[in-house]
Amino acid sequence: MLLAVPLVVIGATNAVDSLGELAVASSLVFAPALIVSALFLYLHWRITDSQPVAWLTTCTIVIAAHGLVVAALSLGDVGPEQDAWVLATDLLVVSIIAITLGFSETVPVVADPAALGLAIGVLLSTAHFAVAGLGWELPLATAGRGVGAVALALLSVPIVAGLARMPLPRWAALRLQVGLVLFIVSLTVGRLEGSETLVPGVELVAGFIATATVCSASFALLCAAIGDDLRAIADLRRSLRAIENRARSDRAQLHEVKGTIAGIASAVELLTGDYGYDAPVTGSGAGPALRSRASLGQMVAQETARLTRLLHKPPVEGASEVCIDDILAPLVVAHRSQGRTIHWEPTGLRCRAVADHLSEVVNILLANAAAHAPGSTVEIRTSRTQDRVLIQVRDHGPGVLPDLADSVFEWGARRPESTGSGIGLNIAQTLLEADGGCLRLDRNHRDGACFVIGLDLARKESDVA
Repeated sequence: MLLAVPLVVIGATNAVDSLGELAVASSLVFAPALIVSALFLYLHWRITDSQPVAWLTTCTIVIAAHGLVVAALSLGDVGPEQDAWVLATDLLVVSIIAITLGFSETVPVVADPAALGLAIGVLLSTAHFAVAGLGWELPLATAGRGVGAVALALLSVPIVAGLARMPLPRWAALRLQVGLVLFIVSLTVGRLEGSETLVPGVELVAGFIATATVCSASFALLCAAIGDDLRAIADLRRSLRAIENRARSDRAQLHEVKGTIAGIASAVELLTGDYGYDAPVTGSGAGPALRSRASLGQMVAQETARLTRLLHKPPVEGASEVCIDDILAPLVVAHRSQGRTIHWEPTGLRCRAVADHLSEVVNILLANAAAHAPGSTVEIRTSRTQDRVLIQVRDHGPGVLPDLADSVFEWGARRPESTGSGIGLNIAQTLLEADGGCLRLDRNHRDGACFVIGLDLARKESDVA
């Protein structure tokens, strides 16, 4: 529809006196439209790197340049004495298109397709203006016109076949076939002698439909290429997110494995050495049961079993009723075996949790306390409030920086001087939230850092209450 606007304007003015001149002048509209089509195809080539589309871009620019120059000369002083030359260039352009499309899949583009098309267009234009300037008389007889028309019609066959072989969507190939065939029809009719209304009318209509068809096909191809690229980018983003999630999962697993191995290694060292277990351990806060060789052996067995589950990742069935003391005892032994001072008293409370997850969370909190408050006494307090169990892990170190308080549970959040990965608290919070629990920072605690684990109370104890 947009192509019809300038044609109506041209026809309504005194610029043309007949339908024939309007048909010639229409090329001044169709040629720029084909240049736009070539731009769409060029962008498609830049996105997809399709060799056939690159050659198609070159052909479209050559067609536009040829049509523009012929129209300009026809509206000027060039008359019928140049018809033989014009027909010869028509045959040359159509032959170039037929040969190019025929070998588009096997012959690579040696230069930028737009630059190549413009170079060929400039050569044709230079030749046209040179012949017109020299004033050569090259009239064309009626028989010659007929032979030229047949030759142009025959050349449409390899063009259609070449487009059919291109790796293009069927709808795109069909539109381009129709457009180029109608372009040849327009050329063929324009070189014939006949009615002053019928021949120019057919030429005008064929040129209009050809240009509109090629424009719509090239634009649709560009949209399809952009759509494919956007879908590919979306797929890449999904793949990247999946890779990042797997990497996070692996880092989280490695984080816990390192902590578990450290406890096991320290306990094994104590078990295999002569450290006088019967003597009290100064400042450890450990009772006899936690200082004994048997308690260390039990801790090693439990932590080794948990390490095996961490590495093999068996399916997690969900939260169940667990004894908090059974989870905390081996962790306390493991960290005390590494020389850390931990105060904890069993309470016998039970809660709903995934045992390995709760063990991992407490282990992370104890490891963080050891890293950020070295030498400080760590307290573990278990209490009950209504239908919840609260486990507090507190130290007497420098505490959490105010700037980090809001983001302390984010992945990678850490002090500027910290050498840790900053992922432990994020892992801990994620595990608890997945099991129906919670983990928060007690901002009212001033002497060091205090993290509070919240879990549902076991049903039996809740019923008793």
